[in-house]
Amino acid sequence: MPDDGAEAERAAPAAVFSLWITGELGPLERMCLRSFLAHGHPVTLFTYGEVAGIPDGVRRLDARAILPEATIARVGQGRGSNAALADIFRYRALARGAGTWIDCDIACLAPLPDPGRLLVGREDARVVNNAVLHLAPDHPVLAEAIAWTEPGRVPFWAKPRKRLELHARRLVGRPLPAARLPWGMLGPTMITALLDRAGLMGAALPPETFYPLPWQRAAAAFDGSVTLAGLATPATRAIHLWNDRIRAVKLKPAHPASVFAELCRRYGT
Repeated sequence: MPDDGAEAERAAPAAVFSLWITGELGPLERMCLRSFLAHGHPVTLFTYGEVAGIPDGVRRLDARAILPEATIARVGQGRGSNAALADIFRYRALARGAGTWIDCDIACLAPLPDPGRLLVGREDARVVNNAVLHLAPDHPVLAEAIAWTEPGRVPFWAKPRKRLELHARRLVGRPLPAARLPWGMLGPTMITALLDRAGLMGAALPPETFYPLPWQRAAAAFDGSVTLAGLATPATRAIHLWNDRIRAVKLKPAHPASVFAELCRRYGT
C-alpha cells in the first residue's frame, strides 16, 4: 500500500527564502511574500537590521548566521553593492540548505516546480536569471558560484577591458571586493556562464515560467497596458516585477486593470 503521508509530504510546496537587509518592506515586497504563503510555500526572510512590515506567517531569521554583517560594513551599501551582497548571500544560504531563493519582487501565481537539484529559469533566449534559484547544497555549480565570490577573483565571463582592470588591481594588491563588481556580475551573468560551461543551460525553464514580463517593459505591470490574464500562461508559476526598473512608479497608484493591482487584490499589500 502506498504511504499517503509520505506522498503528501513530497507534494508539499518547497520552502523559499529571501533577504531584506534593513528598513521597511513596501507594498510590493509584502504582496510578493504573501503570494508565496498563499500557495503553500513556507517563507523565510533573513534580515540584518530592524525590518518593519513583515507579513504574518513569514519566518524571520538573522542573516548574520549566513553572511557576517562585517561584509556589509566593509563594502558599504548602494545600488550595485546591495545587489551583489544579495547574490553572495543567496549562494551561501543555498549551501546551508535554506530552500529555494526568491527575490522580494517575485509574485507567485502557482506553486513552484519541485526544485530537485536545480531550479532556475531563463529571462530571455540567452540569459538565465537568478531571481528564482535552487541549487542542491552539494551541487558543483553552487560550489563554483561561491568560489567566484571570493575577493580578487577575475570572472572569466567579464568583458576583456574589465578583466584587464581586475587583473591589474590584483597585481598591485588592491583586489576589488566581490560586492563591488559591476551590476549583475555575480548574478544572472555568472549563473548563465556557469550553467553554460557545465552544459546545463537546457535545464533552465523557459521565460514564461518566471519571467513572462521582460525587464524592458517592467512599467507595464503598473500602467494597465497589459493585464495579468494577458501576461500569464498555464505554465507561468511566478512573475518577476523587476524592482530596480520600477522605482519611479512602484509607490504610485497603479492602474486598476494593471498586473500589480490584480496581484494586490489577490494577495493584499
